Amino acid sequence: MPDFYASVRTFGTMAKNKKRKKNNSTRSIQQIHAARYKNEVMEQLAYLCYLIDGIELFNLIPQQYKDAIYCTRGALRIVSGYGKKIQRRLAEVMEKGLRKEMSRHTIEVVKGSGKMMLLDNFLTVGVSLYILLTDEKCFFRGKERFAPFYRDNHNMRDLFIREVEKYIPLYCDFYSDLKRNVLYDFWTKTKLYYPLPGETVAGRFTLQVVIEPFELEVKHFRINSETHLGTKLMCIEHDPERKAKSGYDENTKFTLSYEVCVNHKHLDPKSGFPDLPVCVYIQKHAVDRLMERTWCPFPNWIHSCLAKAMFDPKVVRLPDNRFLFEYHIVGIKIGYLLATLVDGALLIRTFLFITNSGTPEGRRLEELTGLQKEDKKYLSIDNLRALANSDIEQNETVHDIFLRAGFGSILELCKRVRERDRNFSWLINHSENQTSLSHLITEYLKPGADNDEFVEIEDD
Repeated sequence: MPDFYASVRTFGTMAKNKKRKKNNSTRSIQQIHAARYKNEVMEQLAYLCYLIDGIELFNLIPQQYKDAIYCTRGALRIVSGYGKKIQRRLAEVMEKGLRKEMSRHTIEVVKGSGKMMLLDNFLTVGVSLYILLTDEKCFFRGKERFAPFYRDNHNMRDLFIREVEKYIPLYCDFYSDLKRNVLYDFWTKTKLYYPLPGETVAGRFTLQVVIEPFELEVKHFRINSETHLGTKLMCIEHDPERKAKSGYDENTKFTLSYEVCVNHKHLDPKSGFPDLPVCVYIQKHAVDRLMERTWCPFPNWIHSCLAKAMFDPKVVRLPDNRFLFEYHIVGIKIGYLLATLVDGALLIRTFLFITNSGTPEGRRLEELTGLQKEDKKYLSIDNLRALANSDIEQNETVHDIFLRAGFGSILELCKRVRERDRNFSWLINHSENQTSLSHLITEYLKPGADNDEFVEIEDD
C-alpha cells in the first residue's frame, strides 16, 4: 500500500513550490503560525473525540489520518451564481458574517446525547472526520468506537449543511435592497475530498454558498388619478424537498424565492375567499420613511421585518380600503405600515411611527396629554433614536402615561437600549448623555377632548 504520509507531504511540497521564495525570517514566522494553527485544529479534533466517546479516541487515530483531516479541514465560501454577479466585497462581508453566526450555534455530535459542538469548529474537523470514517477503505484499530458518530448517528455532513442553511436566508434578506429592487437568493453545494491512503491530498471539504441576485418586479398603480410605483415584496425560504435543479449535481441544495402575500381574510373578515392570497407591493416612499423614522442606516436592514409583518399580520382596518399593519423590529413594535388595497394587490404606501397621530397609540397619547404634531416634533417624540435614549422609561409619571397610551413596546425598547442590547446597537447614543424628556413632557400635560374618529393619516 502506498505511503499516505508521503502523499500528504507531496501536497504540502506542491503548495510551497507555487510560492515565490522568501527570506529565512519570513519563512520562520510563517512556519510558527502554521504549526500553531495546526495545534489548534488538533485540539478541536481532540475535543470532538471527547464528545464522541472519550478523549482517548484521539490517540486511536493514526497520524496519517490526522494529517489528512488537517489538510482537508472544512472551508466556507460565498460565490456568485451563474446569472448576475455579486460584488466581491459583499461576498467577503457575507462570508465573514456567516462564519461569525456559525460560532454562536451548535450541532449535536451524537444523536440523543445532548453533546454539542460549535458549527464553526465542526466545519473545521467534524465533516472531514465523518467523511474519513464512512469510507470503507479507511480502517484502523479502534475504529468501532467511533460508530456512535459515523454509523449509528445522523448523516452528519447533511445535518451540518441543513443547520448552516437555517441562517443563510437571514443574510440574504439582510443584504437585499428594496431601493435598488434587488433580492438575493441562494443555493448550496459542496466540494468533497475523500482522504484515502495512496491518493494525493489535493483539496478540502468546501461548503459553497452560491448567491444569485435578481431584480424585483415593479408595477404601476393608479390611485386618485395619480400613478404610484410599487416594488413586489419577496422573501426566500429553504425548500425542504431539496428539489433538483437542472444543470447542477445531485448534492445541490437551494432555496426558493417566493412572493409575500396576505390572506384576504385579514383584509375582510367576511370574505367569501378567506385564503385568497393578495400580493404585497411597497413604494420607495415607504422605505424612505422607514429609514428616516427608525434611524435605519441601510434599506436592507428592514427587508426581513417587512416580510414578517405580513406573515401573521395584526391589522387595523381604516376607511377607503386602507389598513395599518403592525411593524416590529426584534420583537418590538415601533409603528405601522399604511397600505391600500388597489387593483387586487396590497400597496404599502408609507410607514407611521408609533407616536404618529394616525396610529391608535398616537391618538391616545394626544387624548391623554394634548400633544400635537409640532409638540411631538419639538420634543423629538417622533424620533426613534431620541426616544429610545430618553429617560421616559425611568420616570414614574411619564412611564404611566406612555403605558396607558399603549407604548409598552417603546418603554421596553428604552430599557433595552439603556442596557446596551446589541440587537439595537444602531440606536444607542454613545457620545451624548441620556436625553431628559420627562420634565418637558409634563409641561405639556393638559386634558384632551373625547374624539372617537381617526385623525387624518399623516403621509409627509
